[in-house]
Amino acid sequence: MTLYELTSAMRSFDFIIDDETGEIINADELEKLEMDRNEKLKNCVFYFKNMIAEAEALKAEKLKLARRQQIAEKKAERMKKYLDYCLKGEEFRPRDDVRVQITYRKSEVVECDDWTKISGVYLRYKDPEPDRAEIKKAIKAGFKVEGCRLVERNNIQIK
Repeated sequence: MTLYELTSAMRSFDFIIDDETGEIINADELEKLEMDRNEKLKNCVFYFKNMIAEAEALKAEKLKLARRQQIAEKKAERMKKYLDYCLKGEEFRPRDDVRVQITYRKSEVVECDDWTKISGVYLRYKDPEPDRAEIKKAIKAGFKVEGCRLVERNNIQIK
């Protein structure tokens, strides 16, 4: 699809463009095209406008697809939560269909109620924020970290 009709000479010209730099590699051949200078320049502008229009169309399509991806991911997440709600931690493996399996794996996460009470040893100073990995190691080693506790969770695995 083009917005502007190029002359047959320009339409049949095979632009070889470097994908990295956008440079027209065969510009010498374009210069040798026997056309009126004004006609050639006008057709180059038409080619440019067609490429801009194509880029805008691709961008619009990319945004539409990204939106559809977000919607599909949210629907899948809602279905996962619904399955988790229905199963309440119970594993699911139907005998008649090996394609479906829902299991749970245990994981531990650190929850911090008040990170201002945490010792500086356990803070990352980028934002600052709690260094949960270090806190988890300390709690597992038997140390008490003020304002933090280790919580066990079940995470649903759908295969």
